[in-house]
Amino acid sequence: MLAPRPLAALCFAALALALLASCGGEDGARAVLERPLFSAEPSPGAAGAARRRHAAEAASAFDQAGAPGAVGPASAMDAAPHSASLLLEGEALSGALSPVAGTGVTSQAGSGDRRDDGVSLLGLGRAAVEVALPSGTDSSWQQTLRVSLSCAQAGRLELWWRGPGQEFVAARRARMSWPGGPERLTRSLRLDREAPSLNDVARPGPLQALRIQFDAEDIGARAQLTLHSVELRSDFDVPDGTRVALERQGVRRQGPLLGVPGSLSGMVTGGAGRSLVLHAALAASAERAWLTLQDEGQRCAPTRVELTPGADWAELRVDLSALPEHQPTRFTLSSEGAGGVVLVGAPMVIGPSARERPDVLLYLVDTLRADRLGSHGYGAPTDPGLSALIAQGGRMQRTLAASNWTRPSVSTLLTGAGPEVHGNLLPGGRIPDDLTTLAGALAEAGWLSVSFVTNHHAGPWSGLDRGFDVEFGPSAFAPLEPASTLTSAQVAAPLAAFLERHRGTPVFVYVHVLDPHAPYLPPAEDLAAVAGAGAVFPGGDEQQRARFEQRSPRYDGELRHVDRQIAALVRRLDQRGPALLAVTSDHGEAFLEHGTWGHWRGLYDEEISVLWIMRWPGELPAGRLVPGSAGLADVAPTLLGLLELPLPPDWTGADLSAAWRGREARAPERTLVVDSVSAAQDSAGRRQLAAERAGLKLIAEVTPDGGLMPLALHDTTNDPGERHDLLAEGHDAEALLDALRAYLDGAASIRVQQEQALDPALESWLREMGYLR
Repeated sequence: MLAPRPLAALCFAALALALLASCGGEDGARAVLERPLFSAEPSPGAAGAARRRHAAEAASAFDQAGAPGAVGPASAMDAAPHSASLLLEGEALSGALSPVAGTGVTSQAGSGDRRDDGVSLLGLGRAAVEVALPSGTDSSWQQTLRVSLSCAQAGRLELWWRGPGQEFVAARRARMSWPGGPERLTRSLRLDREAPSLNDVARPGPLQALRIQFDAEDIGARAQLTLHSVELRSDFDVPDGTRVALERQGVRRQGPLLGVPGSLSGMVTGGAGRSLVLHAALAASAERAWLTLQDEGQRCAPTRVELTPGADWAELRVDLSALPEHQPTRFTLSSEGAGGVVLVGAPMVIGPSARERPDVLLYLVDTLRADRLGSHGYGAPTDPGLSALIAQGGRMQRTLAASNWTRPSVSTLLTGAGPEVHGNLLPGGRIPDDLTTLAGALAEAGWLSVSFVTNHHAGPWSGLDRGFDVEFGPSAFAPLEPASTLTSAQVAAPLAAFLERHRGTPVFVYVHVLDPHAPYLPPAEDLAAVAGAGAVFPGGDEQQRARFEQRSPRYDGELRHVDRQIAALVRRLDQRGPALLAVTSDHGEAFLEHGTWGHWRGLYDEEISVLWIMRWPGELPAGRLVPGSAGLADVAPTLLGLLELPLPPDWTGADLSAAWRGREARAPERTLVVDSVSAAQDSAGRRQLAAERAGLKLIAEVTPDGGLMPLALHDTTNDPGERHDLLAEGHDAEALLDALRAYLDGAASIRVQQEQALDPALESWLREMGYLR
């Protein structure tokens, strides 16, 4: 939930050009997208041999640099014909080590003292060493670092990794606690994961050296560490045709791997107005490569492109009009070059359709609490654009987030399932591989599925990239100076370029912007527009008053800023035709109403009551206030319901399309549950849940034995500020407690599974950032 710190400061124009190189349809046409399956040719071996050469050449370059390199024994290489992983152990490991100056490492550690099957590192309070890596090592090629070591002492382990010309002081790093003991343990972390850190983004890029540092718990004691092996594993150690993901200049695609040289093929149906489109980039190679796309009978003109290392995605497009309709034709994509691997973005066939598919846009405004909107009763004019949108469409009377922070709430929004189902409860967790996403459901139904995401918790790090054909992640956008979260303006230009290019092609676009997330730095014009009519100080000392008077108006100013961006987007959509647009948020923001600031602190309305606005000209009644309550799990099912598409069986949210259309008077009465989860624990480490039904909201604490202790009960209809606790009057809350018990019973096994899967390095970072205690 931090502002992105991206790999490349891409300007809007460059990003727009990348978008304009994407596939598109004819202006004004009804279209459908099909996704033919391209798989490896029956005669494997060439691609594997090419990757063997690439790995061997990397090791050879390492040898020539004066340090032994090991890619495993020759027999192991032959057994894994596509191995791109690198392994340093034994003599290869000791020869690659060098001492770290000024850390108290003895000359014994610097010389690589062999102890059994490892290298012993010694120092006073600290033992540290640098590991040189082979030329050509790249975290987009070797994505996972695995370090095997043993140390009897307890302390802290740090792993650093840097690129060419970079100092370790500015390098990427991960910290983790070390329990101490005689066992040999392995620690692993992703080097390419797009996750925020204190000083950088763990992103793909060249690697030159590692640093391994151990600090003993007792700083005056002698630190001794035995390093057994260092391994860099590759996701590309899989057969040709395996589906993986690759990011180039912030644009991420998923599709099959293709060795160089090698080939993939698939069956494609032709016909008038149909085109085959795919995108490709070199995943790793020291040389350029060439791709050729050709049909079996050579009735279509072949398409050929050149790929260069590190370059952006290249497009291959073939007009299928010369091919007969209803008769599949085999197409072959072949690669030529001296070695390496190509990622082929999922091939797509675009053609005319009898059914009209509207554009679908889901726009999420991070950290937007509903009661700060003029359209929801607020005194300041924070949202004239959203107010106009409601007048043309409608809004849900009351919507609750799934949690009071991003990861669980967005997982619920994009999967139509609550946290007890998707299990993405903890920082570092991921949604289950078999859970259907909204993007996947719409992609299967013929939409081009694209995301523009500026919050790391809502992208690949959470598994929320599943189903998207193209993803523009945080590193696709230039850094903001001074650092702020006004990302809605950054997204506007590339989003407009995308919509312009894809006129006539049905698109599903998910947009996730960070404003009005802290640090609240609105433009002066937006701050002036909301001045003097905002929230009233809820009470506290003079220091708290000063903080409130500084922060609260700025939050409102950022709301006004993102509102302007949404209004401009609506004008663009109107130029394309009637689009189904939904606007919502993942959680709110507290300003001392109940003694806390920010979010992931509590379950009062300022943190969990969000907006849900929709507009679909000609389909949804204008100005409708949908009575009742809903949760974020209901958004995806309702969108599919409006589009008359079947709901995936693993979704638990409700389809409220009939209520939105006015065919039903209100949303059905249900019990909604909100989970504060690990990130929302207070300083005492307590977890809280909330259950609401018919306007009554119970907040309860999970006790150490797994039980529930009621904390507060509020009538949110008649007491919107949640000041009057009904528990003090003896009001019965047993029905709501039963709902929370059922929720915990269903979530328990998933929660344990996620806790076990948490990466140690990521866990360490999360503790530093305050997400775990």
